[in-house]
Amino acid sequence: MEFMWDIPDQDAYKINIHCEISDVPSPVGNTVAIASIIRGPTGDKCWGMEGPANNLTLELVNNYEHGLVDELVNLYKEAALKIEREAIRT
Repeated sequence: MEFMWDIPDQDAYKINIHCEISDVPSPVGNTVAIASIIRGPTGDKCWGMEGPANNLTLELVNNYEHGLVDELVNLYKEAALKIEREAIRT
């Protein structure tokens, strides 16, 4: 995945969620991949995950993203959050 992160506003946490869906499986058979990362105000990594999510529809991926954001909002209630989402179909 291309590096797309920029520093959030002062004292804010930034959440990036990226999903790629392909009609053509990768060499190992994956058709859906999701990556999420949370970085603090100075760019330090607070949490992250990535991996295949085969057999998920775009609707289920969106549900995952909304659930993740809801959990993070509860976790970092006192902090400002900037959320960026991207879904690509190839």
